[in-house]
Amino acid sequence: MVRLIIEGKEYFGFTIDNLSLPYNTIASSFSFSGLDDYSPIPLQYPEVKIYNDDDLILTGYIVNQKYAASERPHLISVSGYSKSGILEDCTIPLSAMPMECDNMSLREICNKLLPLYNIKFTMEKVVLPLMNKKFEKVNFDYDKSIKTIIVNLAKERGVYVNHLTDGYVHFTDSSSDNLEVVEHFEDYGVKSMSLNVNGQSMHRYITVVAPADEEGVVNGEHTIENPYINVEKHIIKKLDDGSSMDVKEYARFSLGLELRSIYLKINTTKFVKSGQIISVKSDKLKIPKDTIFFIERTYAKTDPAGDYYELSCVLKDCYSKKPVKNVFI
Repeated sequence: MVRLIIEGKEYFGFTIDNLSLPYNTIASSFSFSGLDDYSPIPLQYPEVKIYNDDDLILTGYIVNQKYAASERPHLISVSGYSKSGILEDCTIPLSAMPMECDNMSLREICNKLLPLYNIKFTMEKVVLPLMNKKFEKVNFDYDKSIKTIIVNLAKERGVYVNHLTDGYVHFTDSSSDNLEVVEHFEDYGVKSMSLNVNGQSMHRYITVVAPADEEGVVNGEHTIENPYINVEKHIIKKLDDGSSMDVKEYARFSLGLELRSIYLKINTTKFVKSGQIISVKSDKLKIPKDTIFFIERTYAKTDPAGDYYELSCVLKDCYSKKPVKNVFI
C-alpha cells in the first residue's frame, strides 16, 4: 500500500493520479488528488516522503497545486518530484559564474554544481575510476540545465545518472549482472501483460568506428552481431569524441540500446521497485521459458479496485556487458 507523508504528517483517502519511479533518470515524479484535509499555502515546497508499506520509495517536494471553489465538493491536487528534480529546472546561477571546469573530473564538477541547489550525490565503486578521470576541455552552455550538463558529461564517461529514494543523485554503471530475481510472473496471476517488439529499429550487425585522426585515418573499429536479427541489416556508429569507452565497449553499449526495442509491460497488484530484475514465462507472449527482465520504471496508480502497479521492463541484456543470447529460441 502506498503511504503519503507530507511535512511529517501522514494523509489518507487520496487517489494516486501518477507515481512514476524510473531507473536511469535523475528524478521521480508524483501526482495525488483528494486530500480533503490538506490545503497547503501555494509555493511553500513542502517535503514529501512516499512509502510502499514501510519501505521509502521517494523523497521530494510538492511543486504544483491545483485549487477549485464551487458549490459541489472538489478535490485538491498536488504534484511534484524527488529532490534532485530541481536540477531539471535550473541552470548555473549568475553568482557562480564564471564556472571553469577544464581539467576537472566528473566527480569534481559535481562537487561544484550540485551543492548550488543543496543536492548530494553518491557513486558505486565500479565507476570511481571514470568519475575521477579528468576532462581536458569542458564545454557547456550556461542556459542549459544542470541536469543536462551532468548527464552529457556522464555519457562521455560511460556512466549512468540515477537517483536514490532519499532524493539525491547516484552514479552507476547500471549493470544488472549481480542482481537476483525478486519476483516471477506468468500468464495467470497478473492483471495483464504485453510485449512489444520493434524490429525496424534493430540491426544484425552494429559496427563502431573511432574518430579519425588529423589525416582522416580511422583509429579503430569493431562489429557486434545481434542474435535476434536474421536478415542483413547493418549500421555504422561513430564513437563519441571524449568517450572513455573503446570501440568494443561502445559496440556492446549500442547493442544494449537497440535491445530496448523489446519492451514488456506488466500490470500487477505486486509492488516491485525499478532497478530490479524479474523472471517472466508466458506462452501467450512467446516467451516459452523463464526469462530475465529488468524493470526500468514502476508506475503506481489507483482504480476503483484499489492501487495497482505498472512495470515497464526491458531485457536484462540492455543493462549488461555480457554476450547476448536470443531468449525466444
